[in-house]
Order: sequence, then C-alpha cells, then structure tokens
Amino acid sequence: VEFCGQYDYWISNTWFEQPKRRLYTWKNPGDRRRYQIDYILINQRFKNSVKICKTYPGADIFSDHNLLVAEIRTRFKHLRRKEGPKRWNIEKLKTKEAEHFTKKIEEKLMNSPPCIDVKEEWSQMKDAILKSLEEDVGNKPKPPRKEWITEEMLDKMEERRKWKDSTNDYGKTQYKKLNNELRRETDKAREKWMEEQCVKIEELEKLSKTEELYRTAKSLTKRKMKTISKTGMMKKDGQMTESIEENKNVWMEYVEELYDSRANEIMNELEREEECDQDKIGQEIEESEVQKAIKELKYKKALGSDNIPSEAYKALGPIGLSRITHLINNIYNTGIWPEDLLKTILLPLPKKNNAIQCKDYRTISFICHLTKAITKILMKRIEDKIEKNLGEDQFGFRKGKGTRDAMGCVRMLAERLLDVNKVMFVCFIDWEKAFEGNERCRNRLEG
Repeated sequence: VEFCGQYDYWISNTWFEQPKRRLYTWKNPGDRRRYQIDYILINQRFKNSVKICKTYPGADIFSDHNLLVAEIRTRFKHLRRKEGPKRWNIEKLKTKEAEHFTKKIEEKLMNSPPCIDVKEEWSQMKDAILKSLEEDVGNKPKPPRKEWITEEMLDKMEERRKWKDSTNDYGKTQYKKLNNELRRETDKAREKWMEEQCVKIEELEKLSKTEELYRTAKSLTKRKMKTISKTGMMKKDGQMTESIEENKNVWMEYVEELYDSRANEIMNELEREEECDQDKIGQEIEESEVQKAIKELKYKKALGSDNIPSEAYKALGPIGLSRITHLINNIYNTGIWPEDLLKTILLPLPKKNNAIQCKDYRTISFICHLTKAITKILMKRIEDKIEKNLGEDQFGFRKGKGTRDAMGCVRMLAERLLDVNKVMFVCFIDWEKAFEGNERCRNRLEG
C-alpha cells in the first residue's frame, strides 16, 4: 500500500464489487483458507481504462494460484514524428539567385529608413534578411533515405505490395518473383553507389577539399554519437537530478563557474567614457572595417539565436552594408545591444557514454554571426593598440608568433643547454577549460 501511494498506483482487483470466488487468488493446501495475495497495479492516469478485474478459478493453469485477468480498453496516442530544425539552402547563394536575394534585401531596406533606436534598427534588418531568405533561398531539401533507390524500384515495390496479401498460388509466385528481382537490383545499385562515393572521396582528397571529404565519409560510416545520460545529472552533493528544472539549475551553476572568473571585478575597473580622453574613445566604425569582418566569417557554420547564416551577410549589397554599419555604430556609441545578439546557445556534447557530470561534457557555444563580426572589429582595434606594448617573447594568439614557434624556441634552448651540461627548468601551466581556472592559479602565485 505504501509503494502504491508513493508511486501513484491503483490496485485494480480491489476496486470492483465481485463475488468472493472472483476475488481470492490463492488457496492453501487442503482448501482450508483462501487469500487475495496477487494484484494488478495500474497507474492512476489509466484508472478509467480498466473495465473489470476478476479471477477465473476454473482456469487450468497448473498452479495453486487462480488466473487474474483485467480487461483494459485504451486508446493509443498518435505519435507525431518530431521534425528537426530547418536549414537554409545556402547553396543557392552561390548561384545567380544570390543577385536576386541581394536586390530583395535592398528593396526592403529602402522602404524602411534608418532608426536611431538600436532595437528597432536591428528588428528592421533582421526581418528584411529573414523574409528574403524565405522567399529566395528556402529550406534545404531532405536527403533521400537510400540514395541508390530509383523511381523504377519504387514502382516495383508498389507492385510487390499489391501481391503481398494474395492467397492463391499465382499471387504468391508473383510476389516471390518481384521480391527476388528487387533484391538483385537494389544490391547492384547499392554496390555501384558505394563505388561512386569511394571514387568521389579519392577525388576530394586530391583536391584537398577536406570539409566535403569528411562529410561524405561520415554519411557512409554513420558512426553513432556518444549517448547522453537519461538518468539525470549529478549535483555537487553527489545526488542525481530528478526533473528538467533540476538539470537546468545544475547546468546554470556549472556554466556560471566556468565563465564568471573576474568579470564583475573587471567591470568595476573599467574607465568610464566621460573620464576618457577624446583620442582614446576611438573613431566611428568605418564601412571598410565591417566589410572586412564579414568577409572573414566562415562559411557553413551553425546558426545563432537570430537564425541568420553568415552567407546572408556576405551577400549584402551597398545599402545593406551601409545599414549594418549604421547599426554597429549605434551599438558602439550607446552600448545598447539587441537581445538576439547577446543570446548564446550552449550545446553540451558528451565526451564518453552515459556522462552524468557536467565536466564529462564539452560545451559548444552558438553565437550570432553579426555578434562575431562586431567582436572581430573590436578585437582588431584592441590588437593594434596592444601589439605595440607586447614583447618579442610573447607567443600565442599573435600573427606570426604561434605556440608552435614557442615550442621550437624551447626545444632549441634545451638542446643548447644539454650541449653545455646545464640544468633547465620548465614550468607548464595547464588552464582547466577556456582559461576559466586562471583566477585560482593567479591567487596561488600571489599568495
């Protein structure tokens, strides 16, 4: 009874009024006493589906227990297949249709003059791009499940299906004949298609088109991804989560610890605009800077919360580029960002099967492409100022001074010290993830 109360179960054979011989489920040897010790439990949600529940003492089941039967009438829910996210057919922007797409955006932007308000300006730009994408680009068509299947094979499958339920000898013969023909044809077609794909992979390798090569190879292998734990996530106290809300809270705490670091201290240390010299504030962002930043955006990257691909920004004409520059300058001068550009979608990818801790996942951030372009512009301006103050021994995240060059210098130095029989001390500091652990390391060094 406690178990049923805890998990919201209903004991069906105690609910209906029945004669006593329809209630007992077991009798002791000699038929001295009869007991009701077998039960059928059903969830409270499906309580109304049970029409009757009783025992059949006369059933020959070779047991000292009586057969207990429940009559259930239920209606199965029609499960709709969950559709994945729709993808833009970006390949169209590489054809002549890109010119039509550019003209459409230009026309839409000409009908709506520039706004001073950042959010309204972004809303106009976003609507113009998304509507043009829907009208001219459209969604990417779903690939066929088996690409080697032809229309003739599909027609033959339909004909075979007509003979499937036939009961006479002629119908059975026709079904077997069509089935054998289809098997031979599909096997040959599949083998031919596989050979063509292998030849295609070899040609892509010769042309050094690695992205398309790996995509083709992945479609052939169909390697299974590591499974995400369905039992919940582990909290800091070692307990497992039991609801979606608890999962969200665990991930929120983890991400805040991962990226917070000294963010609040840095914000307090930043100099106010009123206190800055006029020459330090910086000039307005020029159209050439925006054009260069958009050009540097990579192709075929995941979309952010605004659902606008980088290819759409690359296809903008003079008017579109001018409006984007106007929007970025408004953001730069006012410090107000549209909400879409501040949203980041975090996707956890498990490093191993049945990962139950947040550290067992690799988090990938999906950022809006316009946000990437703005940060590129700001980074370029900051780099130009910082580069003058960096020494020759600073490696990493610098043009022409990568970590490989630093490792080469360390190796050459070690070889020279070994030649003269000198001792060399090397200290490697491993930042935990995305440099979020540097604050603790700095405190230890200072202490």
